[in-house]
Amino acid sequence: MLLQACPAQDRLASLSARICKDGAVVMGRYGPKPHPLLKQELQTRAFIIRTVCRLAVNEEPKQPVVRPAKGFGWQP
Repeated sequence: MLLQACPAQDRLASLSARICKDGAVVMGRYGPKPHPLLKQELQTRAFIIRTVCRLAVNEEPKQPVVRPAKGFGWQP
C-alpha cells in the first residue's frame, strides 16, 4: 500500500503545481470554469489519506506502555 501512496504523493505535487500555474478557474468555451485537474487532485489527496489511515502510520498508541502496579500478578 505504501508503494502506491508514494507515487500518488508525487502525482499530487505535479497536479498542484499545474493548478497553481494555470489558476483554479480557467476559461472554457462558455466562460470561466473550475480547472479540470481539481477533481483529480482531490481524489488523489483522498487516496493518500485513506492509505495512510489504513496503514495506521498517523496514529499514536492507544494507551502508553507503563510498568504494572506493585502487587500485580502472582506473588510467592
